[in-house]
Amino acid sequence: MKTNIKKFLIYFFLVVLSVLSLIPAYIGLRDYMQSRKAASWEKVLAHTQSIDWEVTEVESMEGDGSGSAYQTLISYSYIFEGKNYSNNKIAYGYGNNSVEPHYELFLQLEDNPDFYVFVNPQNPQESVIITGWLNAHLSLILVSLSVLSLFFMFFFVAFLKRRGKTMFLLMAFLFITWFSMVFLAFNEEYRISLAEKVEYPN
Repeated sequence: MKTNIKKFLIYFFLVVLSVLSLIPAYIGLRDYMQSRKAASWEKVLAHTQSIDWEVTEVESMEGDGSGSAYQTLISYSYIFEGKNYSNNKIAYGYGNNSVEPHYELFLQLEDNPDFYVFVNPQNPQESVIITGWLNAHLSLILVSLSVLSLFFMFFFVAFLKRRGKTMFLLMAFLFITWFSMVFLAFNEEYRISLAEKVEYPN
């Protein structure tokens, strides 16, 4: 009886932790789907009202402030069906992080105050500058997959005592996801360029 309860608790916590680890992936996929949908919205010309560059110090666990996160802050206005609107949204999933080439985007928008935005015809107050995949979407999915593989590795080793082919596949999967995250973080050349996704009038 006690053994059955122990197994139930183990499986229960594994399921709960697995679901929690999938939350970042859900957010990344949700933002991507919204971003993809926005590509079919009405495209109208917008004008920059204000633009700024934000750098945020990210505290490490030791509190030595060893990292930084960045983002471009912009406010823009546009006219849709004869009415004036303003917004500050760049893209779904865009925000303060270290995986996007933010400064490249900032410089381009600063030099080009007129650009196109995608406006939701059902709700004209909703608009974005950039649609499609972002590095942030991919990084959230990779984080989820790496954490999930760690949980399963621990489960297989600690409770099922399996260290064969299954463990090898999990370790390979974990290595690939971690390598992809590091590669995305440190190789700007291979990141998705946000600046190239902005559309400008000829």
